[in-house]
Amino acid sequence: VRAIVESVLDDFDGDVVDLSSAFARPIPAFVIAALMGVDAADRQRFTGWSDKLTKLVFAASPGQVDEGPVTRATEEIREFFSALIEREQNDPTGSLLTAIVQHHAGTLSQMELVGACMLLLFGGHETTTTLLTNALAILFEHPDLREWLREHPEQGESAFEEFMRVGGPARSMARKVGVNHTRCGMELKAGQSIFLAIASANHDPAVFTDPATIDLTRNPNPHMGFGWGLHYCLGANLARMEARVALDLLLHRFPDMELAKPLPKVRASAMGFGRRPIEVRLNRSSVARRSYRAADASAWFGLACCASELLTRAIRSVTRYGWRTGEGVLAAVVTGSGTPVGLRIRNSDTTMAVDEKQAATMNAT
Repeated sequence: VRAIVESVLDDFDGDVVDLSSAFARPIPAFVIAALMGVDAADRQRFTGWSDKLTKLVFAASPGQVDEGPVTRATEEIREFFSALIEREQNDPTGSLLTAIVQHHAGTLSQMELVGACMLLLFGGHETTTTLLTNALAILFEHPDLREWLREHPEQGESAFEEFMRVGGPARSMARKVGVNHTRCGMELKAGQSIFLAIASANHDPAVFTDPATIDLTRNPNPHMGFGWGLHYCLGANLARMEARVALDLLLHRFPDMELAKPLPKVRASAMGFGRRPIEVRLNRSSVARRSYRAADASAWFGLACCASELLTRAIRSVTRYGWRTGEGVLAAVVTGSGTPVGLRIRNSDTTMAVDEKQAATMNAT
């Protein structure tokens, strides 16, 4: 997951980026595709298929949705996963799909296996994408929370649960009444369609103290964002990991990013809600001046060197790296307000943080 997120961040084009399409959209699709053994070259197709299915699944009036694109996407998915299933039957790759195919060998038909794959694709992509988008909207609406979360990455778990409570992708779940009964003074008849209001349950003052407040340290947090019991979300733990890793890496890679345009209004239906696009200015130049994140682990060994002899060896190693790759040797010592603060490797975003004395040593070398 971390490698996928880093790759997505590396692919940001320009200084103004729509985080909903360039960040929240591809990461969950790439992760679930990787887990299912899909070649990297084919993973981009997952986002398009999932987008088309979303228009039908989360539509307030499914009968009004143009069925053409959905039908074509469904057929493409069927053909794609049929080929993958055949591959796993003949030459297992050890992926999640391998486990599904081998565990259910002889018990599920080809179409049932394809259906399971479609469920994993959609469930593992669209909902996590919407969660990430809504979490980002919350953080940009509340810059103090964004800065706090960046400074307290150890609170990522509790922060995620609060994002699910107030910004989870599902507002309600549709169900059929099983038997005639009375609930909260309402007469419900068998066969009726009802909506279980997750958003209402997640703001129940009998359960949550001050439910209108976003508290990233809220504990306990018994939200219903992942459902309950028999219908508890199959991918809950994967979503937790993806969101925590993705938000942590984004906030630390671009600590000075800011909104490039005002956040759009919430778009919602009875089923779900979201806010997109989320266009931000990354402010890469300020990151370059103060970042000490290393893109190449081989450059980091010099950070531990305080003695001038070891520091010199580190610089020579970096110099050799520059000659070998043809990327140039060293850029000038990075300065802030005229004070030397670090050494920067040309054509990368690696900076070695040093004090003034060490910087003088580097300059002398």
